Amino acid sequence: MPFVRTRTTKAGTLSTALVEAYRDEQGRPRQRLLANLHGETDTLRALAKIWVRCEGLDEHSKELMAEYDQADEKTKGWRAKLILGNERERDRFLKDGLVLEQHCTATPEQLQAAMTAYSQALREAALRGLGMHFEFAQRIRKADAALRRLAH
Repeated sequence: MPFVRTRTTKAGTLSTALVEAYRDEQGRPRQRLLANLHGETDTLRALAKIWVRCEGLDEHSKELMAEYDQADEKTKGWRAKLILGNERERDRFLKDGLVLEQHCTATPEQLQAAMTAYSQALREAALRGLGMHFEFAQRIRKADAALRRLAH
């Protein structure tokens, strides 16, 4: 029976995984990794996060592809690298997502609600971060102005 294993990494972040317990040939208990839950505490939230992230990677790749033909050679090179990176990350997410779908007992409506909640939380976090950048930029400008006044 699979269960969620939670641990704290050396960096202090939460690592969660769906694991399955079994015994090896010598009868010792072992754990087999089934899927990475990407820091989420249950399969529903992890699955929602995975599908939202996959959609975001797809949209980003489409934006990069749309402007690919008009780009110069240097820009084409880094766009191609970004697209390839997006595909690799999407494949990694999909691998986990397909395993999690087998172990998640939520209804499609519950999954859709969890995806909406994750998307909203992601958008709010991005806006908070952007607001903090603006706030700190203002503080830095004020500090620079004060330093210039004192230096002259």
